[in-house]
Amino acid sequence: MVNTSDFSKRLQLIMDYYELTASAFADSLQIQRSSISHLLSERNKPSLDFILKLVETYPEVDIFWITQGKGSFPPAPLEKIENSSKERPKSTTNQYQGSLFDTFSKDKEGTPNQVINALEENIPEKIIGCTKKQIKKIVFSMKIIHLKSMKIIDFL
Repeated sequence: MVNTSDFSKRLQLIMDYYELTASAFADSLQIQRSSISHLLSERNKPSLDFILKLVETYPEVDIFWITQGKGSFPPAPLEKIENSSKERPKSTTNQYQGSLFDTFSKDKEGTPNQVINALEENIPEKIIGCTKKQIKKIVFSMKIIHLKSMKIIDFL
């Protein structure tokens, strides 16, 4: 059985070692941020799925150390770690995030056609699964929820 108090301390050691915030740590494990918060506050015990994701994402973490406190972390002597660069796992956020609107800054304005042309040029093929020549139309839409009636109003 996992002692939640000791587990949360070991979890904090891992976050400190990789210099990660709780939200960045949760993102790297592809779990909800509230899950890390609940583990650190000792509200919840870690699930097997969480432990397996942690060990898979951070191979330096020994499963016996994180669950039972047997062993040590980090496994290598501190001198070797300081000389070598610590590798962080790649973030799971989309590598294209923000690239659609990088062409225009807040102080620039353009006609709708200029904006659409710039967006079409900056959309990576991996995101949409087709080439620019196959795109016929980009449709922008907006939804508004009327709070009293809870009806959704679509605007094109």
